[in-house]
Order: sequence, then structure tokens, then C-alpha cells
Amino acid sequence: MRSLNRFVHRLWIGDFSQGQAFWAILIPALLLLKFSIAMLSLMNVIADPVVSTRIWLPIGLVCFIILLPLLFAATLKSIWIAAQQFKGGYQSLLLAAASAGLMFLVVSDLYEHRSVVQSMWQIALKQDDFSLQLKTTENRLQLSGALTYDSTQRVRTVLNQSPQIDTVELDLSGGHLHEARQLSALITQRQLNTAVRNECSGTCMLVLVGGLKRTAWPESTLRFHRTIGYDNGYRSEWTIERERRADQQLYARRGVSESYLFPIFYPQKNDAYLEPGLDVLKNTGVLTHLADATTPA
Repeated sequence: MRSLNRFVHRLWIGDFSQGQAFWAILIPALLLLKFSIAMLSLMNVIADPVVSTRIWLPIGLVCFIILLPLLFAATLKSIWIAAQQFKGGYQSLLLAAASAGLMFLVVSDLYEHRSVVQSMWQIALKQDDFSLQLKTTENRLQLSGALTYDSTQRVRTVLNQSPQIDTVELDLSGGHLHEARQLSALITQRQLNTAVRNECSGTCMLVLVGGLKRTAWPESTLRFHRTIGYDNGYRSEWTIERERRADQQLYARRGVSESYLFPIFYPQKNDAYLEPGLDVLKNTGVLTHLADATTPA
């Protein structure tokens, strides 16, 4: 810690030569930061987006608000001191121009990716654009709306309070991917049935296949989407593809036909939903039962 304080002090007072400040400190720091961002985008070690964002967003803000301005200011100060000592040598002029150019590139890059920071901020604070309504009727739990960040915990609480529930009825337009996986796992763990009377779109399909008995009524709409829910604003395409493969395995574990795992995530024209008929979903194992007008609620 003492060595770090001494290093920061030397950096701030311009005690390093202009060459050291630029080539040995500023450039390696920028390369390391760029490499770290790329690796974090690729690895996505922590599956929960809220937890991972709450870890990396503060680190990123410290780097971009404190560390980078300090490095640029210290580098320019070292260049200024060297220019005063050597009466305006051309090396100082070139390094000052290079530093200014790098600052422009960094600021431009931050401005271009400002939406990423905004997305991370919303995720970290759990600022939801979605809403989920829960309603219990006898042995059924009805979910309508879209999966929010706390959906699984809310459902778990209701199930603990109402042990007679054996069916989760879905009317969901989608929602957060991580919550869909967690809720699907909870439904599977509790050996509950799932049912759809109206809509089950996008990430809702992961919840649906978590059910032991999976039923859809003729008027219902069930559809997959290759992209919605997977791109939270800063995931890399490599990470998204890895998560798609993980979800393909989830579908397979829940009895979905292996021949249907690829079509689920096949790109549709104009990035549209894949909306197969209920018979197709029954034959491929997504559904286990088809209801009709005589089927009891």
C-alpha cells in the first residue's frame, strides 16, 4: 500500500520522465483496460446480471472517472516539465499530441458506448421496464406480464405460503433471461405443472418447459425468439451464443426433441418470432398435453 501511495504521488507531481509516463505507464494502462473489458465481455463469469453488473460497474466508473483522468493529467504534466527543462524539444510536442489524440479516442469511445453504461446502471439498480402480476386461484398460480428481476423470489414466497399449488399458469410476453432460468429450475424442483391459456413468448418458453405436465389451450400463442432476452446491452455475441447453447441443453433435459433444438434458435426473417403450431410443439416435446374446450381449468 505504501508503494502504491508513493507511485501515485510520484505520478501526480510529474516525477517520472515524459517517456516513462507515456510509454511505460499510460500506454500499458490503456491496453490493460481494453483487454480487461474484452475479457469480461467474453467470459461473463457471473451468470446473474445484477450481481455481475454491481461488481463491474463501480470498478469501471473508478477507472474512467478517476484512474484515466489521473493518468492523462500526470502524463501531460511530465511532458510539460520536460518541455520546460529542454526548452520545447520536439519529443515533448509529439508526446503531447499523441496524448491528446488518445484522450480524444477514449472520450469518443465512451460517448459511443454511453448506452452500455446506461444499461448497466439500470441493471445494477434493478430499474425494470417490466412488471409481473401474481394471482392465486385454488391450486393454480397465475403469472401475467413479464419476468422482473425479483420474479423467482416472489413466486417462491407464494409457493411456500400456498403448498396446495400444483400448476403455474403463464401469460408472459418475456422478461429477464436469468429469472426465466431460475424460475424454470424452481418449477422443476417443486415438480409443478405449467399451462398457457394466452401468451408465452421469448424467455417464457424456458419457464414453460420447466413444468412436469405442460399444457396449452387452442387459443394460446407460444413463440420463441432468438435474440430477445439474451442481449442486455453489453454482452458479447460470443457470450450470447454460449448462453443459447446452454438453453438448448436445458430444452433437451426437459424432453424437447433433439431435432428441434436448432430451429428454436434459428434466425428468422426480420428477426421475427418463431411461432410454431401447437401440434408441432406437442410432437417435439415442448408441450406434453393439448387442451380443448372440454378440458377443465
